[in-house]
Amino acid sequence: MTDTPKNNPISNAQIDPDHSKPLDVQTWSDHPEVSRLVDNVWNALPEAIHQSLTGRSNNKGTTPKRILKVLLIDLYVTWLEDPDLSIGIARSDGAWRPTLRYNATYIPKKLNDVVDHLVEHGFLLFLGGSNDRQHGGRFSRTSRIKPSDKLHRLFIDCQASEFDFSKHEETETIILNEFDVDADGNVIRNGGRRKKKKVV
Repeated sequence: MTDTPKNNPISNAQIDPDHSKPLDVQTWSDHPEVSRLVDNVWNALPEAIHQSLTGRSNNKGTTPKRILKVLLIDLYVTWLEDPDLSIGIARSDGAWRPTLRYNATYIPKKLNDVVDHLVEHGFLLFLGGSNDRQHGGRFSRTSRIKPSDKLHRLFIDCQASEFDFSKHEETETIILNEFDVDADGNVIRNGGRRKKKKVV
C-alpha cells in the first residue's frame, strides 16, 4: 500500500528513499531572505489554493503560510547540508496527534495539503510511502519529499546561510535511554513487559 498526493499518483524515481532524514518542524528563521523565499512560493500558488488552505477558520490555529514556512525552512536547511538528501514525512492522521512530535510546535496535519499543492505545482518531488502488513511493519516507510528544479532555483537565489536558523523555543527534548541486554543481545524485561533502562 502506498500513499501519494492528490493528482500525483506516480512515485518519483529521482528520490533515494534510503538517503533521507525525518521532517524537522522545529527549525525557524526570521531572516528577510527566508521570508522572501516563502512569499515567492506562496504567491506562485493560485488564490483558490490560498482560500482552500485557509478555510473558514482563518483566525484559528497555525496559518497555512506559517506551515509553508516551516516546511520550506527544513527543505532549505536540508538542501544546504546535502542537496541529494530527501525528507521523510508521515501522512497518516495518527502521526499528527497533539502529543506527537509533528504537533509539538502546533504544526497540524494540514501540512500534508500544503505538500500536495507544492507537488501539483512543481515545487516538490514526491515518493509515496508504504505500509508493510506482512512483516509487522518492519519494511514500512514514510513518504519522501525533495525540492524540484523549480524550487532548487529559488534556493540558489536565497542568501540565507545555515547560521541564520535556530531551533524553535518549544523544541522537543529528546531523552536517550540505554536498555540492559542479556548475553544474546536481547532486552532484559523487569517483570511483565516493562524494559529495564537507564537514562544516558
